Amino acid sequence: MLTRKTPDTLATTLTINGQGESITLDVTYHNRTQEGIEAVLEKAMADTTVDAQFANRETLLYVVKSADMEYPLTHDGLKELERDRPGMIEAMFFGFHKARRVELVKN
Repeated sequence: MLTRKTPDTLATTLTINGQGESITLDVTYHNRTQEGIEAVLEKAMADTTVDAQFANRETLLYVVKSADMEYPLTHDGLKELERDRPGMIEAMFFGFHKARRVELVKN
């Protein structure tokens, strides 16, 4: 029976290709709802004292519980990550949505 109870966290391994290499990244996400994510994003976007990418970092920090990487899960750490590996924030968001999405398995 399908219940309303969902897991609190979602552990997954992302495979990232770029800059001539392929890496795997173990990530554990908080299982946040779309409404919660939108609320964090809207609040961050309303803050006019921060840079344009602040909202993306703030939202990613809201959904990522842990990640197996040398970059700390802080605004500065994510700035450095994105500087060194452009597109990583977007890839980690995509990984979150993929981990959260249900799929039909061939029966």
